[in-house]
Amino acid sequence: MAENELSPNEIEYLSWKLMSRALEFIDLDLHLADLHPGGGQYDCLSLITKDSQVFLMLNRNGTSAATNTGSVHDIWENATKNGSRSTIMDAFTELDVDMRDVIEEKADIILTCNRMARWIRHQSKKKGRAICCWIDDTYFVGPSKNLLSQVLIPGLWTTQDPPREETDWSAWIYALTIDEKVIGLVNMKTGDAINPDGTRMSQWYEKKSPLPPKKIKKVESFAEPIENPTEEVIKIYRKVASFNGYNVFGDQLASVASSVAEGWLNSGRLPADIEVIKGALFFEFRRTHHTGQYPEGKDLLYVQALGNAIDEQKAQDRN
Repeated sequence: MAENELSPNEIEYLSWKLMSRALEFIDLDLHLADLHPGGGQYDCLSLITKDSQVFLMLNRNGTSAATNTGSVHDIWENATKNGSRSTIMDAFTELDVDMRDVIEEKADIILTCNRMARWIRHQSKKKGRAICCWIDDTYFVGPSKNLLSQVLIPGLWTTQDPPREETDWSAWIYALTIDEKVIGLVNMKTGDAINPDGTRMSQWYEKKSPLPPKKIKKVESFAEPIENPTEEVIKIYRKVASFNGYNVFGDQLASVASSVAEGWLNSGRLPADIEVIKGALFFEFRRTHHTGQYPEGKDLLYVQALGNAIDEQKAQDRN
C-alpha cells in the first residue's frame, strides 16, 4: 500500500462521515441503503427515496460521489485534506444539488451516522464494517439471513414499516461486523444498537473516543481527526456565548450563516458586518451541538477566521 493510500477501513469510515454531512443539507425524505451497481462491481453507501429512486451514491470501491445530475471524483482524498463538510458542499455545488440547512430536523439520523463512523474507525480496532441487512445486488435481493440469524432481534424491530417499496423491516437494520462476525445490529430508524444477545450495546452510546488524548491529533497517516473537542475550538465558541443568533436573525439564521460559509470557502473573505460574523459563528456552535461534529480541515480554518474577525473588531472598539 502506498504511503498515502487509504485502507478499506478508512474509506468505510469516511463514507459514513460524508453521509452524515450530506444529510445536513438535503431536505428530502431519504433512506440509507447499500447498493452494488455495475453487476456488483461497486459498493455504494447510498441515499434513496421511498420508491427506490437513487439520490446519492458514495462508491467505496472507487472514488466517486454520484447523483442523478452527474458525479465527482477523489472524494476520499478530498475528505482527508479538507474535511467532510467542505467535501460534501463542494460536491453538491458542482453537481447542482439544492442545499438547505436541515440539521435540527435530521439530528437523529445524523447522530446515528456519526456513531457508525466512530464505531468503524475507533471502536472496532480498525477492522469494522457496517453492512445493510437488506441485500440488493445482482444475484440476490432480500433480507440477509446470515447476518440477522446471529442476533436476538427485538420483536418491535420486526413490526416497523419498511423504509421503501419492495423491502421489509430489515432494510432499516445495519450489522456491525468484524471479519464477517456480527458484533451488533443498529436500527437506523430509531438509532438503537443491540448486542448479539439482544441487550443494549452500551459502547454504541459512548460520547468520546476510547483513544487516549495523546493520540487524538493524528492517527497514523490518516488525516481525519477524532471527534473530541479541542480547547481552541471551545475558546472560539465562547466568543459568542452571550450572542443569540436566533434572536438577531430569526428564521434567516441558517441562510445567513450558509452565505457567509460559502463566501469564505470560495474567496477566503468574510463580510464586514460583525453581527453577521457572530451569527455565522453562533450557527457553527449550534451545528456542533446538534451533530457532535467538531470542525475539521477547511471548516476549522473557517471557524478560526470567524473568531479572529471578532477579536479584531473588539480591538478596534477598544481603540
